[in-house]
Amino acid sequence: MTEIIMSRQNSGIFLTPDNKIGIFTSELKDNVWTNIQPFKHNSNEYMIMHPSLNENGEELFFVSDMSGGYGGTDIYYCKLIGNEWSQPINLGSAVNTSQNEMFPFIHSSGNLYFSSAGHNGLGGLDIFFTKKINGEWKDPEPIAKPINSEFDDFGFITDSLSETGYFSSNRNKSDDIYYFKFITVKPEIIEKCDSMRENNYCFVFFEPGTSDTTKLFYEWDLGDGTKIKAFEAEHCYQKPGYYEVKLKVVDTLSEEKFTKIVTYSLNIEDIEQVYISSVDTCLINSEVIFDGTKTNLKNFIIKEFSWDFGDGNKAYGAIVSHIFAETGNYSVRLQVTGMKDTSGNSEKACVLKNITVINPDIKKE
Repeated sequence: MTEIIMSRQNSGIFLTPDNKIGIFTSELKDNVWTNIQPFKHNSNEYMIMHPSLNENGEELFFVSDMSGGYGGTDIYYCKLIGNEWSQPINLGSAVNTSQNEMFPFIHSSGNLYFSSAGHNGLGGLDIFFTKKINGEWKDPEPIAKPINSEFDDFGFITDSLSETGYFSSNRNKSDDIYYFKFITVKPEIIEKCDSMRENNYCFVFFEPGTSDTTKLFYEWDLGDGTKIKAFEAEHCYQKPGYYEVKLKVVDTLSEEKFTKIVTYSLNIEDIEQVYISSVDTCLINSEVIFDGTKTNLKNFIIKEFSWDFGDGNKAYGAIVSHIFAETGNYSVRLQVTGMKDTSGNSEKACVLKNITVINPDIKKE
């Protein structure tokens, strides 16, 4: 038995005076489509349309103009709990705008493709993609030309490898379906990469030529709102930056008390390197997020992020996710390609980070 899910106008036994588009399912039995059933959230008050199921069939994305949204039509999804669909959940303001969002397509990678007139595109409806990371939908990014154009582009769908697919456009004065094929130009690989170094924001402050006695009182103002009363002050800053450190020394026992104030300038900078933000240890068959946006290369304009996870899999993009299917130690490689501000020549840099993948069900003897 095969099941299909579709949008259609309420008709036949579902005919109502206020005819609205809804979602329906049908079963294929003996090459005949039968048993048409309405989606539980269909309504005579608003439209529900453009359905897209995720890979395991447990999340249904769709478009609706129901009340409480952000614009004309918004993207919603429902979760399959048992044999029932949950209440519709709006994807929120990161995805939905005051304009129309339509034609969602949830890819097996977790990328959600959709069309919108409300995000910053080339004109008319444009195709964007987003992904949920740590429970939040990322800001949508547009697909580049020639898929997007100054005309209406919509109805995007692609295969599991994101190599080929289809979309619709009115760029030739009518709504037509177009086929596309991505051609990936792989960057030249740097043969040797250094291991990533962690930034250190921790310091021990002391004043040369002074001694730790009960006669002297020391107070450090570390420039980030922290004050420590001690001969030596140990402190870890939260982030790089410029800090003005002040030390106040007070002689508390002499007949002629004196106060000495010393000021230091502390400039904390991240190490100049390609940087991978991720966990160091993860579970087998669990999604891991890898983020390259904290890369610190002076005067370097990054055009491409290329990832090699050390298990035969690769990915492209500033923020990617990966699932390791086997336990072990993996050397994850990130290479960035771009150019210096002062030259038009292509530049490359890379880094390695070790990731340990464990199986919590296997105990060491």
